Amino acid sequence: MSIDLVKKEVERFLKSPTPEVLSINGKWGVGKTFTWNKWLEEAAARDEIALKKYSYVSLFGLSSLAELKNSIGQNNIDVSLVDSKDHISAFKDKKLSLIKKALRKGRDWWDLAFDAASEIKNLKEIVAAISFQLTENSIICIDDFERHGKELLPRDVLGLMSFLRDQMR
Repeated sequence: MSIDLVKKEVERFLKSPTPEVLSINGKWGVGKTFTWNKWLEEAAARDEIALKKYSYVSLFGLSSLAELKNSIGQNNIDVSLVDSKDHISAFKDKKLSLIKKALRKGRDWWDLAFDAASEIKNLKEIVAAISFQLTENSIICIDDFERHGKELLPRDVLGLMSFLRDQMR
């Protein structure tokens, strides 16, 4: 398949408001991730991405479906941040901005947060579940499929992708 055909399909995929799954296959090291990021940034610069949220997740080292869902939720950013700089850096900047805002709110905010944390069992799991639920209508890039942890089965990853396509609209 020629690179032009692949690029046209990626552009069509990014312009579509309908949840879909797109798989880009190729040998390790041929530039799939680099090319995807380039085309994603170009489409974002032209404002040609239908869905307005984006989450990039590498499966490298992830060992469970819970870790994958948590990563999807944590890495979710506005598509508008994609073309301004590297989307991973944009996510880090977003997180730092939220921490700075929280610190500006003062000691009362922290006291409230720690009081709530002491009252709620499994706060981390609750926050992860909420952030995953907020990924509806998002483009989710799952990278490094072949490098997943031993406990994370490919059929579970594919099942989650199917669920996201069918249910998270």
